[in-house]
Amino acid sequence: YVSGKKTKASSSNDSETKETYLKKQRDTFDEMSTFFASGDAAPEELIPVMKFLARRFLREVLEAKDAALKSSRGGDAEGGLVDGKVKVLDVGCGAGALFGYLVEVADDLGLELDIVGVDLSPLMVERARERADVVLSGSGGGNDDGVTMTAVHRIEVREGDFTAMEFEGGDDGGFDGVIINACFGNFYDQDEVLQKASEALNLDGVISITHPLGSSFVQKLHVEDPTTVRHALPSLPEFRTLLRFQPLTALDYAEEKDIVTKSGAVETFNVYYASAKKTPHRALSQIMKFRGPVSAGYGRGGKKLGVPTANLSEDGFAAALRNVTTGVYFGWAVIENPTNATETTTGGALPGRNVFHKAVVNVGYSPTFVGEENKRKIIEAHLILDDETQQPMGDFYNETMRLALSGFLRPERKFPSFPELVAQIHYDVECAREALAMQPYAAFRTDVFLVDPCRRVNLTDVVWVGASGGDVNASWEFVHQEEVLQRLPLGRFL
Repeated sequence: YVSGKKTKASSSNDSETKETYLKKQRDTFDEMSTFFASGDAAPEELIPVMKFLARRFLREVLEAKDAALKSSRGGDAEGGLVDGKVKVLDVGCGAGALFGYLVEVADDLGLELDIVGVDLSPLMVERARERADVVLSGSGGGNDDGVTMTAVHRIEVREGDFTAMEFEGGDDGGFDGVIINACFGNFYDQDEVLQKASEALNLDGVISITHPLGSSFVQKLHVEDPTTVRHALPSLPEFRTLLRFQPLTALDYAEEKDIVTKSGAVETFNVYYASAKKTPHRALSQIMKFRGPVSAGYGRGGKKLGVPTANLSEDGFAAALRNVTTGVYFGWAVIENPTNATETTTGGALPGRNVFHKAVVNVGYSPTFVGEENKRKIIEAHLILDDETQQPMGDFYNETMRLALSGFLRPERKFPSFPELVAQIHYDVECAREALAMQPYAAFRTDVFLVDPCRRVNLTDVVWVGASGGDVNASWEFVHQEEVLQRLPLGRFL
């Protein structure tokens, strides 16, 4: 597609299965592999564009990695990159068109580059491996004029469906950057691709979707042959929509760029570049609302971990949690002021009631407590205090808590030791605190579900009962995020 050469159309329609679609993609690009490995696929006039895409991508990866190392997550505030090594994933690498450009730019930036290329087509993979050998020999850069490498680089090419692959590196995947060049329109499901790419990324890693001939070119291919080019490239609003429920935040978007050509002149090119950075949190597609009494729990949060939690009743919410993924969530909480305890010994309402609290919440079985794991999945909420005035003073067991979860941090897992668990919990708290200061999470505080008890000292109106299940004592409701946003005062702007 770099040259615009049209592929053979197939006869499938939009309802075909993924397996059938992938087979057609594999056959089509096997047939085209010789062409894509030739110079005709990347004419000379595109060389500055390909260099620009490689440079822009690696610069963003470098900036994000450098910023992360200088942050509280680790690194030397003055030292920059610790080892100068960058690991990138080239998804849909084809015949290895980007390899030489990435290596050339990495040398310019003083980086040691580890590239993993992935492609569905077996013959494309063969061509990519041949290309990798040429590039690593130092005799072939992006434009075959030759590259004198100043660092040791590595290129590995794997064959298969990217969305079904597993990558080493633990929870963060191990890649500093993922680039999807000239093929994003060909994937069966773009949401699935972004999800897999985000799983492969390290925290703060960068994903870039690029095309050297721009979105209008891909749109033309999509119209002419939607059975091969299933999607157009996303516009800026569509790109943001694609990111909405991924742990990604938009960095850059452009559909044309001024680029310096080989002659030194500056020309405007139709080029597509959209990038995002991995964050520690992602929005839930469904807001989960719970209302019920706070139970005594297992006495572990405050006593053993120094992080007190308010647990919702196991019995009351067993049905609600049946299909909820275990893990660490965040959102907003309100402890309702008891109707029979409106005054304390000092007068006035009980402290900390009928006010908003940021909350980080574990839903699961607490597997680190070997031999003491929860028998059933439970909700354990830690209320985050921005200042001491928000502290719910005293014992609030059996008081009613409203909890609205809007974001997800990580899966529940077993830690080797309690100190490691405590360190992770404190990191989760900071991630939740940071996320809840951002949109759309901050806006969910204005949901009437939370606002209602905060408008008055006593709950004298009809008790809220969730539409998804439960009764006046304990109930829940799962609502699509978009529906909740539409009801918020600022929702239409979000």
